[in-house]
Amino acid sequence: MLGPGAVPPPPAAAPRSATNTRGDCTPRGLPEPDPMPEADPEAIIAALLPATGIPVDPAWRVAIAANLRIAGTIAEALKSFPLPDEVEPAPIFEPGR
Repeated sequence: MLGPGAVPPPPAAAPRSATNTRGDCTPRGLPEPDPMPEADPEAIIAALLPATGIPVDPAWRVAIAANLRIAGTIAEALKSFPLPDEVEPAPIFEPGR
């Protein structure tokens, strides 16, 4: 039984199937996804600004593109970090733990 204010743990992850050629797991019978094309920060900016309606000074576009490139580099580093199947997200965030 959980105490007051306690958050229940997340449900157990579904079991994974066969390991594919990249070393990660893909459900059986599904083809491996095509590799993602390299992101074009200028194309991302051009697509998202009209959709969001956020006014952006044209002089900021260079800085926005630089930040998108940095975010992409960080994302690639995170995606390449191997995690075993046994790793589960923490049900409660506890700083410093």
